[in-house]
Amino acid sequence: NQTERFRKPEILTEKYRRIALGVTPLIFILLGVAAGMLSRQSNRLAGIGIAALIIFVGDYPLMIIGNLLGAKGSLEPAVAVWVANVTLGVVALILLPKR
Repeated sequence: NQTERFRKPEILTEKYRRIALGVTPLIFILLGVAAGMLSRQSNRLAGIGIAALIIFVGDYPLMIIGNLLGAKGSLEPAVAVWVANVTLGVVALILLPKR
């Protein structure tokens, strides 16, 4: 059926999005730990602010763009929905202090 073929990327994007959203809180925790350790010397509120800024400026726009690209079929749905989590996870790992 022609309609099903066009809806397949939307359905796959939704399927993978639900899995990716389950992992997102763990990425947020990793980012919060990294920001908290970064601001250990200074104000803890600054660490919370840094983490919130990265989440709202980085994660949510990437998540929305990934979902749109996956649903349209411009990008593989599994890749599209994980872009935000992978990007934020890499940023959190970079922010973790090296010992």
